[in-house]
Amino acid sequence: MGFAGVKTWFLTVLPYQMTVFIIKKFLIQSEYRLKRESIKFFQLSNRAYGAKKSRKSVRLLRVAIELLGPNLSISYETLLRDAISETLKNSKNRGLISDLILLGTKQLEQEIFDATGWYQLSRGLFSLGYFRAAWAARENSLDLSILEGKNVFASGNELYRALQANLERRNVIDAQGILQKIEETLAKEQIGEVNDYLKLIQGLYNNQWDENSCPNESNRAVLRGLIFGKSVGLVGPGTPHGDYGKAIDSLETVVRIKFTDEKMLDGRCFHGSRTEVTFIGALSSFAGQYHLGLPTYNGLKLILSDQTSHQFVGDTPVCVIESKGELYRSPSTSGIRTLL
Repeated sequence: MGFAGVKTWFLTVLPYQMTVFIIKKFLIQSEYRLKRESIKFFQLSNRAYGAKKSRKSVRLLRVAIELLGPNLSISYETLLRDAISETLKNSKNRGLISDLILLGTKQLEQEIFDATGWYQLSRGLFSLGYFRAAWAARENSLDLSILEGKNVFASGNELYRALQANLERRNVIDAQGILQKIEETLAKEQIGEVNDYLKLIQGLYNNQWDENSCPNESNRAVLRGLIFGKSVGLVGPGTPHGDYGKAIDSLETVVRIKFTDEKMLDGRCFHGSRTEVTFIGALSSFAGQYHLGLPTYNGLKLILSDQTSHQFVGDTPVCVIESKGELYRSPSTSGIRTLL
């Protein structure tokens, strides 16, 4: 274990008040960096929760909240802390607790944080698995990023965050205006990504096939044959609220996101019965499970991934795609990467 590992371990075993004191007094003085540091303790709290170490999980969560700043209400902090012990007592409570945390997040005053504070809270909620509450916090971060970018004294970083937030909100004119202000400070690659995204949300984007994006020519040929000139359905891994199975199966090529086993298709009237292509991000882990005989497939012809660890999984070819399409201060989802 290196020095950084020893330091992290030391901070996780102390009483939370002492951990916060050491971080603020000796390690980090910047308020901005303190907020960014909070995500580490949210993630450690979730790890302890996964190991069913309730007291440790609560202690680490309290550190994370303290690092975010003094403005988060005691009642909201209590709600998050109680959620850990209540869920561990009875996992069936998880749905109700998630609803309460969503409601509590929506009731927080927007003024308690700046854009960075709301963004870090959203990351923390994501790491704890409260996704709907995380998106509510993230919306506040978007609002405040756009507002902070309108300040005549806005820094370059604030303007760039405002640019990203306007892109995500599809505010084309505002995004173009900010881009003109900061274009000289951006790398060519960043400018290209922004312009591509502007074209995308205006319906003008035409993604040219990069012949070098997949190192194996035969695998590229498989993708070309499955996609070009075909009716293609992109199907997510969630449970749909409708009988889409027939519509999905009527398409020439069905692409699924994170499709890891035929068992996912038990409700065929909802999901359809075919899968020709799947996108898998964690390719190494997936390949290991495959070789253990865990996933089962019928008719899978190609795996897409942004990892380069395998050219084949079993007999199924892998085509590497570039991981593009970054959204507001976060990597895009598997669905966005597959679309782009």
